[in-house]
Amino acid sequence: MTTAETSSSYVRPGDYLGLCAARGFAYVVWTDGRGGDSDIYFAKANLTPPDTTQPFIEIASPLDGENLTSTDVIVTGTAVDNVAVERVEIRSDRLDWARANGTSSWSGNLSLSVGDNTIYARATDTAGNSNTTSVRVNVAIPATPLPSWPLIVAPSIAVAGIVAFLLLRRRHP
Repeated sequence: MTTAETSSSYVRPGDYLGLCAARGFAYVVWTDGRGGDSDIYFAKANLTPPDTTQPFIEIASPLDGENLTSTDVIVTGTAVDNVAVERVEIRSDRLDWARANGTSSWSGNLSLSVGDNTIYARATDTAGNSNTTSVRVNVAIPATPLPSWPLIVAPSIAVAGIVAFLLLRRRHP
C-alpha cells in the first residue's frame, strides 16, 4: 500500500484528507487512490456570500422643491455602500446619464430647462447593485429690469423744456 505525506501525517490512497475553512475560503483535500505526493488534490471555494445590498445615495444640493434662477446647476451629494461604491451618475429628465466626479462625496454639472425639472442621481457598487434618488426643482429666469434713467431723465427734460418755453415767451410777448 502506498502512502503520501501531508501535514506531517500519513494517509492511504483514496483517503479523504480534510476540509479547512480560512479567510473566507474552504479547502478540500483528497487523494486519487493511487498514492504519491503528486496524487494529492485540493479544491478552493469562496465562502463569502454575494453582495446584494444596494448602495445609499443622497442629493444634497439643490434641495427638493428649490426654485433656481439659472439653467446651469451644480448637483452635489453623498453615496455609501457596505463594500464600495464604484460610480455615481446624474441626469435630468431631459438628458442621458453622465458620470459624476467622486463616489462617496460627488458632484456634477447639469443644464436644465426653464420650468419644472427632475434631477436623478444613481450609485452603483462594485457588485453591480444600484440605487437611484431624485429631487424636483423649478427654473425661472428673472426678467431683466428696465433701466431707471428714462424715468428720471424724461420728466427732467420735459420740465426743462416747459421752463425754457415760459422764459422765452416772457421775453418775446
